[in-house]
Amino acid sequence: MRSTKTFSILIWQYAQRADANNEANLYARISLNGKKANISLKKKLNVNSWDSKKQRAKGTKASARYLNEYLEEVGVEDLLSPHIHASHQT
Repeated sequence: MRSTKTFSILIWQYAQRADANNEANLYARISLNGKKANISLKKKLNVNSWDSKKQRAKGTKASARYLNEYLEEVGVEDLLSPHIHASHQT
């Protein structure tokens, strides 16, 4: 029997809500069995500096390298840990 459970994480930028400096917030979208939750990463980036296919900042400037390192460090456990701990409390 085939399992229908699915899990994915997508890093995305909310470009439609860019500020006056053309910067927009980054979010992680977690999908589990068709249910979605968006979590703000509390990071902003210029809309033109975001590569949506790679889900990373474009370029080699220090700010892009810093953000990409941050995104690599923020793993699944870091994103889900507050929610997992809350759901396991009785």
